[in-house]
Amino acid sequence: MSGDVIVDVSGRRTPVPALVEAAGGRRPLERSEDVGFVYNTRYYRGSALPEYRGDFLAPVGSISVLTAPGDGDYWSVTLYHAPEDRAMRKVRDPEVFDRVVRSLPLHAHWVDGEPVGEVVSMASTANTTRQFIVDGQPCATGLLPIGDAWGFTNPSIGRGITLGLKHAVAVVDAIAETLGRPAEMAAAWERATQMHAQPWHDATVQFDRIRGPEVEAFRLGQPDPHNPDDPNIAGARAFSSASHYDAEVFSWFSE
Repeated sequence: MSGDVIVDVSGRRTPVPALVEAAGGRRPLERSEDVGFVYNTRYYRGSALPEYRGDFLAPVGSISVLTAPGDGDYWSVTLYHAPEDRAMRKVRDPEVFDRVVRSLPLHAHWVDGEPVGEVVSMASTANTTRQFIVDGQPCATGLLPIGDAWGFTNPSIGRGITLGLKHAVAVVDAIAETLGRPAEMAAAWERATQMHAQPWHDATVQFDRIRGPEVEAFRLGQPDPHNPDDPNIAGARAFSSASHYDAEVFSWFSE
């Protein structure tokens, strides 16, 4: 395979880093941080989408519940939890899944529709980015990884597709402006990635850094694992709380 430009969109399990190494190049560096969750999802359909009475994504003690509308009066409900939470493994049973959701006052009506299929479970992987410029030199010129081929996160807050699209749009200009100049193209890709993709990836990882220890503390009956005076903790919590009371703050939070 050869070309002036190779765009790698083969996802988080991309074979390209190994191919670069096999061809004599330097393997891109991987940076990973594992704050794992187990996701359990069930789909439903009905004559109308359920009413939202709470957040799309709501932390409830040691678990989180995600409710997402779909097309054609379909929707999904996801419960996710720490891998160590043995009791929550039982939600793979559809009857247990529905019973848990019905115990949540703001979300109980989301399982009133007609179930579609069984409960689908998935264990997340570590938050990862790949560094394709090492010590100032590209691992391979003309190679541009996009989206998950560059970096991916837990699907905790559903940013994966958006992040991939933002990355792709940003990299288009890097390609157009540097065709025929491979080293400059690699540097332009790096700048576009750091400006348009890396901050969103880092923000998602920061969400996991806050939520992960909270989940474990709730599960074990321990006190708040975070220092409430820490500006990063206090700011994030205040921002989320205020979004429920102020329309303008809600628009900022959603953005």
